[in-house]
Amino acid sequence: MEKDEINEMREQIGILKEKIEHESIINDKMMRKVMNTNVDKLRVAKRMEYTCALVVIIIAPLSFRFSFGSSWTFIAATVLMMAVCMLATKRIYGPVTERDLMNGNLKDVAERMRKFKVEMKRWLWVGNSMIAVWIGWLEWEIYHLALEPDRMWYKHSLTIGVVIGLLVGMAVGMRMFMKALRNADEVIRQIEE
Repeated sequence: MEKDEINEMREQIGILKEKIEHESIINDKMMRKVMNTNVDKLRVAKRMEYTCALVVIIIAPLSFRFSFGSSWTFIAATVLMMAVCMLATKRIYGPVTERDLMNGNLKDVAERMRKFKVEMKRWLWVGNSMIAVWIGWLEWEIYHLALEPDRMWYKHSLTIGVVIGLLVGMAVGMRMFMKALRNADEVIRQIEE
């Protein structure tokens, strides 16, 4: 009788182990699916940043040169700045947007996300410094090189346009920045749970 009870208990333990293993596999798959959704959002942000940089690289030379006659040096610096932004985006987002990222070790994924957050915060300071220098140079171009004194209204309207563009760009950029950090935080949180 005792052997029957022991065998029955072993069978029950085996059934419980199967159920637990099946549950953990399902939970792992669900967690990876949710994390993949957040990583997909980071991929979209990366593509948007690339698109914005490409638009500036294509449009800036023509619009700056022909709308107010900016110098070729300023245009080259603008294109170079956007190329640097594209390279920084590739370097920062690259490790966290790889297709096979979610198939790997979750500790490695969490570490990559932490590094991504640190690099994003660092890039915010570098990028804002570049923008500050660029805005100053743009204003210098508008006021000293580009226009004749009798077209002061044009200078003012360009400056107003620059300020509005700067404010809209900052709002959109900060929104994208905060969203990327939230997505990374969400992946880290899901891994730690």
